[in-house]
Amino acid sequence: MKAIITALGGSGENGRNCYLLQRNGKSVLLDCGVMRETTPEGIGRYPCLTAEIARSLDAVFLSHAHEDHCAALPLLYRLGYRGAVYASPETAQAAPGMMEKWIAYVQARGGSLPFDPSDAGLVRFSPMEMGKGTLVGEPVVTGRSGHTAGSLWLAMGPGELFYSGDICPQSHTLAYDAPPPCAAAIINCAYAGRALDQERQYAKLLHTARQALDRGVRLLLPVPAAGRGCDMLLFLAEHLPAQTVCAEKNIVDACLALAKKTAWIRAGAVRTGLLDRVRIIDSAAARSAAWERKDGVFFITDGMLTTAVSAGYLRAFAKSGRTLALLTGHAAAGTPAAALPLRRQQDEPASWPEGAVYADHLTIKVHFDDQDACAALAGLGAKTAVLFHADRSRCQTLIESLAAQGVDACTLAPGERLTIETDL
Repeated sequence: MKAIITALGGSGENGRNCYLLQRNGKSVLLDCGVMRETTPEGIGRYPCLTAEIARSLDAVFLSHAHEDHCAALPLLYRLGYRGAVYASPETAQAAPGMMEKWIAYVQARGGSLPFDPSDAGLVRFSPMEMGKGTLVGEPVVTGRSGHTAGSLWLAMGPGELFYSGDICPQSHTLAYDAPPPCAAAIINCAYAGRALDQERQYAKLLHTARQALDRGVRLLLPVPAAGRGCDMLLFLAEHLPAQTVCAEKNIVDACLALAKKTAWIRAGAVRTGLLDRVRIIDSAAARSAAWERKDGVFFITDGMLTTAVSAGYLRAFAKSGRTLALLTGHAAAGTPAAALPLRRQQDEPASWPEGAVYADHLTIKVHFDDQDACAALAGLGAKTAVLFHADRSRCQTLIESLAAQGVDACTLAPGERLTIETDL
């Protein structure tokens, strides 16, 4: 069977994931996100959607509730879509809050939206369970992608096309399901051009934290409340002295909530007793007290440091002491995280000026790297792949590696399409 894949954003770039799949007379949109990038042209970049595309759709599949996958859904309804968005119950519950968060973020910075905020209320979710099912009358299989509680991959066919969404088999807490064979794939490769050992990355995280404590430097860890934020908090709570780790209450609450989502986590992975070793920042007074500390490990929400709470930490820490902000995910252009000066490895913290806030990068895997992508496509038996979530230039080495194993891989610029034969 022939299928046409059109990239509307996200392939060959990082953000605004949105892919149009046309097969068997049906049109399905895979995700609909924004790119958090501030440029002279404005705040955020959106998928290349049109009213014609929106009105032609039979369904929308949402892999998970992160802004680069879901925050442009109001635009889709502004353009005329009136069908359902199919997602796991957990994603369907979380996505409205993420859309509202994006709207508030743009408005607070004086930006403009390509839709009316009320359009978010038009988005209609239809819960989708894991395992075998149907979508637009066609058989599908969904499974846990290991990225967030509620994140799903999608296999259509049977045996035709696999869409990974954001995916990671190496989460310390989240469970992962291996997908069935598929002839073609739209697959995440956020760490294209790299090979990352997750355990080694965690060892580096622990070394950095211990080094900061030994040298009287604050370690600031801006993280998403769920996903790697929970993984990292539980890990450092176990391995560092009690009460040296401080965490905003919403991150602790996310850990407690995750422990209850037993269908999405690895058995025994979320040991909530470790949170007793954490100093919880649960009030303005507790936050002010934390700001007075000259050392310690501080978990705060939003990996790009764009929230009002994040801004408060940056202002307070810039008044005295020395701080290292360790960025473990993507920092989009124009965000406060991207604007922080990078520390020079040869400089000892004792030489930093008073009030210095420097940044360093350490990737904690929540996506595929080159080895993961190659292994996943080999397991699928796929012969064709569209790569997404990484700049086109970074994908070249992966494309060459995949060619050597018999996979024709590419990135698609927004608006470009690929026609494939999906029969095994």
